[in-house]
Amino acid sequence: MPFIKTSVGRNELIDEATRLTARERQIVLLCTGTRPTERLVDIFGPEVLDDLKELEQRGLVRLLELVPAGADAPSLDATPVAAPGAVVPPAAAPMAPELSGESWGAHAWLMAARGAALAVLEQVGPSDDEVRYLIESYQDAESENDVLMLVAQTTRVTLCLAGKKAAAKVSMGLGYLLPDTAIPSLLDCMLESSDPELVGWLYERLLAGSDNTLADARAV
Repeated sequence: MPFIKTSVGRNELIDEATRLTARERQIVLLCTGTRPTERLVDIFGPEVLDDLKELEQRGLVRLLELVPAGADAPSLDATPVAAPGAVVPPAAAPMAPELSGESWGAHAWLMAARGAALAVLEQVGPSDDEVRYLIESYQDAESENDVLMLVAQTTRVTLCLAGKKAAAKVSMGLGYLLPDTAIPSLLDCMLESSDPELVGWLYERLLAGSDNTLADARAV
């Protein structure tokens, strides 16, 4: 049975004064409601079962209840994204909650990330059919949902067409343009469509307080 992060857990991920250890942050991040507990054991080892029990007691994660036949499915922490290699148009890709009480400044940063991602796509594959489709689909994206999906898809395409080092630089550059509150949702999205090692590396730089810089991308 999968675990899902609670609203308390999501808030803890973006709290600068968090009391979570680096390991606990990674576990909470991966509790999306779509990843079975057995998969977490594969990633973190059998000790993760004790970690999950403690995190559950602290109200940061909870077990996702099984849905009886014929019942409506509960809302997950994040809507599952497309399978690797698939392109999802904006209208079909709600992936993160809209910004509540969104300030103009936060929206301006989202638009900057959108523009930068579109520019990257133009550079890495100007004649690629998938890239052209992405550009046409997301060029007018306004919501946080769509911009995060664009950034995740841009990272995946860059990984496929230009390699991991280029994708690392692109993903961190785009990540720095996004509001801090959007990073956990972005990483959740990328976990399903990009290289897990790259996502872990990006997590350390954008969410876990690493002091490393863009220069570290060459070590990926």
